[in-house]
Amino acid sequence: MEVRKLPKILDRIRSTYRLTLRKCRMDAERNKVKQKMNTSLNGSFLLQATPRKSKPVARFVPDWVLRRDKLKDIVDPLCAIQMLANALAIVP
Repeated sequence: MEVRKLPKILDRIRSTYRLTLRKCRMDAERNKVKQKMNTSLNGSFLLQATPRKSKPVARFVPDWVLRRDKLKDIVDPLCAIQMLANALAIVP
C-alpha cells in the first residue's frame, strides 16, 4: 500500500517494465533472424534445441520464506518485473 501511494515509484516501475518488455521482444526477433541465417548457411532447416541443465528437486519451502536461494527461481527479467507489477496491482 505504501508503494502504491508514491506516484514517482509507480512511474519508474512502469518505465522499467516497458523497457524490459521492449528488450525481450527485440531479443526474440534477433534470435529468429539468427536461426534463419544459421539454417540457410547450414543447409538444414531443422531447429536445434538448446541443451539445458535439469534443476534438482527442491524440498518444499513456503512462498513467504525469502532467502538467497529463492532469488535463483527468477531468471527472466521480464518475469521478475511482471511479478512485481502483479504484486503491486499495477497495470502497465
